[in-house]
Amino acid sequence: MSEELKKLMRLRYGYRDNSVGELSPERNAIKILKHEIGELENTHMIDEASDALKCNKNLSSVVTAVKKRFGKDAYALWLGTKKGIEENYGKNVVKYYIPPDALPLSDLADAGILFVSKFEFQKCWWY
Repeated sequence: MSEELKKLMRLRYGYRDNSVGELSPERNAIKILKHEIGELENTHMIDEASDALKCNKNLSSVVTAVKKRFGKDAYALWLGTKKGIEENYGKNVVKYYIPPDALPLSDLADAGILFVSKFEFQKCWWY
């Protein structure tokens, strides 16, 4: 577990570059996982997600475990620390609350953490 993930879990909020959000508005966890693992071939996510979900190490098992734990309409969002997002993506950061049931499925430290939840990630309109 990275220091960035520990910080986000403690604070219960994280950041993302708003321009990335505009380019990638998808929030459905299943679609994001299929895109990240199936299309972008980020196969490291299979190991990370299956460890977090305690399931077999394949995309089908990860998808089934997400649906079982969070529902078929589960939400997912890449978040990071303000510093990490600004250094890796840009200065147009937006703050999001991390829902109480959120589970990190991929930890790329300062490049971001993919969280999944049955609740929608809410923007913080002041900070």
